[in-house]
Amino acid sequence: MLLDTGWLQVLDKMSRLTAQSWLDPAFREKYISDPGGVLAENGVTVPNNVEVKANTKAANWKLYPSPDDPTKVIFEIPVGPKPSYVTDEQAKAFAYGKTGGLQPKS
Repeated sequence: MLLDTGWLQVLDKMSRLTAQSWLDPAFREKYISDPGGVLAENGVTVPNNVEVKANTKAANWKLYPSPDDPTKVIFEIPVGPKPSYVTDEQAKAFAYGKTGGLQPKS
């Protein structure tokens, strides 16, 4: 379930999918156009009252009430471009589970 039990694992999965989108333009297009579908294909259950949107300009996750339906919320996933400090090799390692995270060099 999204942002319930195991929410850290869900955010980790979405971060890895974002990294995958940096490497694969077709996947990126699909992730941006149908983020809920991509999440479902990758084992993330999205509750019926949550609408998932991708934001290519955001740097942070957002969760806010739906302006159209007070019983629903919108979960916005940041799907921006690959940061300049991340190499393709680092993105591949993170996207496919071979490393724990991506951090800028100090």
